[in-house]
This record gives sequence, C-alpha cells and structure tokens, in this order.
Amino acid sequence: MLNKVLLNIKMCINDTKAPFLVLIGYAIFTLIGVFHHEIWCDEAQAFMIAKYAGFFEMFKHLENDGHPCVFFLILMPFAKIFQNIIWLKIICWLISCFSVFLLWKYSDFSVKTKSILTLSAPFIYIFPIVSRNYTLIPLFCFLLAIFYKKNEEHPFIYAILILLLSHTHVLCAMFCLLLGADFFFQRIYKKPCQKKFYVSFFIILSGFVALFFQLWGTPSSNVMYSYSLGSDLLYSILTDLIFTLSLVFRFFSNAISYFGPLQTPFIITLVLGFLYFSAFIYAVILLYKTGKKWFYVFLISFLYWMFIHLYVHSAYIFPFRIYIMHTVLIFCFWMVQEENNSNDVKMKLNQALSLLFLFLIPTGFYWNYLDYKFDYTNSENVSELIKKDINLENSLILTDFPQHTVLINYYVNPDLYVVQTGKPYTYVRWGKYLWNYFSPLNWLYYAKMERKVTNKEIYIITPTILKDLNNPEVEKSFEVVFIPKKSMETFEKFFVYKFKG
Repeated sequence: MLNKVLLNIKMCINDTKAPFLVLIGYAIFTLIGVFHHEIWCDEAQAFMIAKYAGFFEMFKHLENDGHPCVFFLILMPFAKIFQNIIWLKIICWLISCFSVFLLWKYSDFSVKTKSILTLSAPFIYIFPIVSRNYTLIPLFCFLLAIFYKKNEEHPFIYAILILLLSHTHVLCAMFCLLLGADFFFQRIYKKPCQKKFYVSFFIILSGFVALFFQLWGTPSSNVMYSYSLGSDLLYSILTDLIFTLSLVFRFFSNAISYFGPLQTPFIITLVLGFLYFSAFIYAVILLYKTGKKWFYVFLISFLYWMFIHLYVHSAYIFPFRIYIMHTVLIFCFWMVQEENNSNDVKMKLNQALSLLFLFLIPTGFYWNYLDYKFDYTNSENVSELIKKDINLENSLILTDFPQHTVLINYYVNPDLYVVQTGKPYTYVRWGKYLWNYFSPLNWLYYAKMERKVTNKEIYIITPTILKDLNNPEVEKSFEVVFIPKKSMETFEKFFVYKFKG
C-alpha cells in the first residue's frame, strides 16, 4: 500500500500537473503566514506613500525614499481605492505564488532542486510574507530567464522586463545593465540592422536614464545614505577593510541566522556561516567552470551590491537585500542549465544549487515560527491602546521616531505629531532630522510647552525610557501607559507615556 502511495506521488511530481499541485500547497502554507504577519514600518511606508501621495508627488518623493517606482505604481490603485493595507500583503503573496509557479513550470532544474528552492527562506518567508518591493525581483528574474532565449522573437517583452526589474530596486541596476549590454551585443552589434532591436534597446536605455534622474538626489537627501568620490573613495577603500570583511561576514551570517527574540547563538552562526560560505564558493566556482559569461554577470552584480552597501547604503544588511543576489544566482544557474547539454554538468549544477539553498530551509521555517510566536512589531498593540484608551479629539500624540511609528499612523488614522519638525506626517521623509532623538529632559520641556499651547492631553510614543535618575522631575511627570514586549523587529519597541504635568 505504501509503495503504491509513493508511486502515485512520484507520478504526480513528474506529471505536467506538478507546478499546479506545488502552487496549491505553497499558496496555502504561505497564506497562513501572510495573515498572521504584522506589517512593519518599511512595509507601511510603501503603502502610506501609495495611499497619500499624488502621482507626480510620488515620483518627487521617491528620490528621497531611495526606491524606484514600479512597486509603488502597482500598489497605488489598491491603496487609493480600498485604503486597506491587506492589499499590500495579498499583492506580494500573489506575486510570490506566480514566481514559484514559473520556477516549477519553466526551469530545467531537477524536482529536488526546485523543492529546496521553494522551501528555502527567500521563497517560504521573505518574498511572500514580508511585503516589500523585493517580492517583485524573483518574478522579473524568472520571466527574464524564460524570455532570454526568446528575446529575438520577443525583444519588446524582454526589454520591458529589464526596465521593470531595474525600476524595482537599485541593487538590481547592475544586473539589468549587464543584461542590456548582452542584448546590445547579441542583437545589434552581431546582427544586421533590425528596427525592432534598436527600439527595444532604446526602451532599456531610456529605463536607465529615467532611473538615474529619479534617484540622483537620494544620497544627499536621505539620512540613511552617504557617498564619497575621488580621494575620499580611495581613502575609504584603504581604511575600511574591517568594515568590508564585516559586510562579507554579514552577507552569509544574516542569511542563515536571526537577531532578535530567540537570537541564533554566535557559535552556531559562525559554524553555519562558514559551511554556507563554502557552499556558496563551490557554487560560484562551478558557475565559472560551466558558464563563464554568467559567472561574470553574477560576479559583477555581486561586486556592485557590495559597493552600494559599502559606500552608499551602509545600513543593516537585511536578509531580503541579501536574497537579491541569491535570486540573480538562480537566474545564472538557470541560463547555464539551459545552455548545457551534458547531463553530468546539469547534475552538478543541481547539486550545487540544492546544497546552497538547503542551508536556508531551517532559516525560513524558523522565521515562520518566530512570526507565529511573537508580534513582528509592537505597533499594532500600541495602536489598539490608542484607539481604546485615548480620546483623540482632546489629545496630541507626539513621536521622535517617525520612521518606525509610520505603521501606527496607518492604524490610528490621525497623523502623529513629529517633534523634530513640529508637524504631523503621513509617510516618512528621510531627512537628516531623523537622528535628532529627544532626551528625557527634552521631552519634559516639550510636553510642558505643548500642554500650555494646545491645552490637550499629551501622549508620547518613543523607544526612549523616560527615566532620569539625575532628574526626578522627569520620572514623576510621565505615566507609563504601555511597555513593549519582545518583538521580531527590534527597532519597533515603543513606550507610550502620558504627561501628568
């Protein structure tokens, strides 16, 4: 009986229905996680921009935000018509489901490799459940892999896909540039003149021009970015070796570990990181031996990724940024797999990719477990407290942490009051003011002033503990109405205080 069941399962897997069967199982599992996952600040920021910004205002703001426009354009009609953040979740979930379907339907990877990829952290948690623009990257990469061999017959589709991917995330720009250069070499430089190829290349080129003008001012306007040129760049390269090595370490460690509640012990992170690093190096060496062109595409894309993080965006290396390069690697393996006729080479390619992503399976399920066990942030709990216990008509809610309280802004509806700017806000403008957090003494003076001016109840939402042993007046002037519990997102732990003065 058991042998018959196993035989039926094997026949289903080998059948053309396999992509649909996998899609159903994948969709059900991830949908449970989608509805349980609490949106965090970066997810809310995208929705609030799409909800409140006008079409042209959005483009003007994205220069400061640092993300290109495609994700916002997809989200905007749903945000404006339905105004419910659930649509952000559903859109990203549907995109991930379609990406997994494409992987199973059109790639030449083995069933084992496809299964491991599907169960790995990027596809079982990060892309479908954490609702951000990164979700679009596997979709466009897989579509590009499908249309790569067909770009002579469908150059417009291929060109538009490159444009869309380049406008999904700036970390994809170099990969798209290399695909555009390859298209130029294959379809224009080596071929007789054909109008459709020139038009297609113009679409690709115009996309990069638009991307350049859209994000040119980001390093100077966004507080999270910095940039150096000329001698400063050389100085940085010579003096920041430690930071470079740290970035390499975090590329591997952050992909397979978790920092937060139930943090992965350092020794386990170190051992797994080394093994994962070894599997990664083996995969890249195999790529070099079997498809040098795609090895160089990946290598240059990876070096660009490193450059952006070292000299432009040196913030915390989130896993979803790391998994951009994993998706590019899947694309490159996909290309080599299709271009190689040797079964032995195909088997080695499958083994290398399977080994690499095998390390990410426990990570993905561990993150799913943590998302069930803990709140992702404290924002929803704070919002429920505000709606239940605070009279919004007679109260003023202040924050010095708008980049993380933007989610509370969505839930509560009235705009929170940002003390650094003296204004309410709907979505975050990443100005330099964001680093000017208030001290307990600042809060005391500010609360007194606002009470005098507005004659309203004053509430404060801040990660700061308003307890100053050298100034008892601060402690006795504020009543704690909310103390944060453990959450997955460590930056969104908020205290809520009521000013008693």
